[in-house]
Amino acid sequence: MQLNAKKFASAAAITITAAYAVCAAFTALWPEAAIKFLGSMLHIVNVAKFTEDVEMTFGGVVLGWIPLALYSYFTALVFAWLYNRSVK
Repeated sequence: MQLNAKKFASAAAITITAAYAVCAAFTALWPEAAIKFLGSMLHIVNVAKFTEDVEMTFGGVVLGWIPLALYSYFTALVFAWLYNRSVK
């Protein structure tokens, strides 16, 4: 079975950027919990000392979203291309 590479890449980019939006909302609403969650994901006990001067802004979220959408799309496009080559 072949994948439609462009549709797969679009679905991946939409899914990943939606997760990014949920993460950004979580971080904006509960910053302390987000920092603790980040620390547990990275196996760092005190991640707060690395985030003391960090400020979350709408512009920063958008500037992070744009490359994430592009990277997600092109990574999934390459994945689909490789997958399609492997099933021939």
